[in-house]
Amino acid sequence: FSDTLRMAKTLGRKINCRWGVKRLKEEHDKWSREITRIVLDCEIEYNLNIRPIFKAFAEFSGFKLLTTNKDMLHEGMLQNHCVGTYINKVDRGSCAIFHVEGYTLEVNVLTLDWDKENKKVRDEKLHDFYIQSQYNRPEYYDIYDESRKKILNNAQFRGKHNEQAPQELVDKVEQMMIAFVKADGFENTEKGEATYRPNSDSVLDRVDVWGDLIALPF
Repeated sequence: FSDTLRMAKTLGRKINCRWGVKRLKEEHDKWSREITRIVLDCEIEYNLNIRPIFKAFAEFSGFKLLTTNKDMLHEGMLQNHCVGTYINKVDRGSCAIFHVEGYTLEVNVLTLDWDKENKKVRDEKLHDFYIQSQYNRPEYYDIYDESRKKILNNAQFRGKHNEQAPQELVDKVEQMMIAFVKADGFENTEKGEATYRPNSDSVLDRVDVWGDLIALPF
């Protein structure tokens, strides 16, 4: 609902609160395609300002990294979801988008707080909703040791019409992320990460289409 509401505002449309889930999904997909077509028509292709850590993970994993604004827009058209509106997030270094075996993967970086979060997760049994809302999962503290301060995270992994990726594929992707971190992926890109500067001048930022879209599906 929140995703569709944002698109309605962008396009000057209205949402009827009596609509059911099916109608909301239909309007979501239709308006997503419309926004994508508009941006495709008016925006010149350019390379995205991708963080070094995500480039390194692409090389390590062999997963296809989307590197231009047009790649992102075409992915959204192909999958019938609104990943094309995540261009500003990628340009700011908040995440990276990959195409993996027919599905769209959003990867971001988490910081593990061993002094604070680990105690809460283990001793206080922190509520699952809080963990999810922070892009965090308690099992990360079982997977890694305290030498790992930053890790890669599967923020969302979806196919056509926002269909969830199959669990077998999710497991494959997440195991690759774990392997990358344990192979010192962050340590090896430390210099590049330190000099990375976010870009906030994408077309979608200038027209204020989405903001951050943090916890919303494609």
